[in-house]
Amino acid sequence: MNWVQVNGGLDSTHLVRAPAAVAALKTARDEYLAVQTAQSGDQSGATTSRSQLEAKVKEVTEKRRQLQYAADATWPATKKVNAGVRTEFKIPPNRALK
Repeated sequence: MNWVQVNGGLDSTHLVRAPAAVAALKTARDEYLAVQTAQSGDQSGATTSRSQLEAKVKEVTEKRRQLQYAADATWPATKKVNAGVRTEFKIPPNRALK
């Protein structure tokens, strides 16, 4: 058998079988690469999810503004009786929506 001397720390030295050491290192390397690949996939998935969320927020904001403009046109700020309805739509009760 081939034996390789490995430094185990400041004051210890060990002899290990070279094929076993190589196999153990290969296994450790493969496990490390698998974790890196998994983390990269998770990061990519998070980025995609974040982009989808931002697109939905933008879509909802646009729909909300359309609804507010429709309410602004239906219940104008010039009539004081519309103040309560306008407040329900989160638009200023006493001035037009910009």
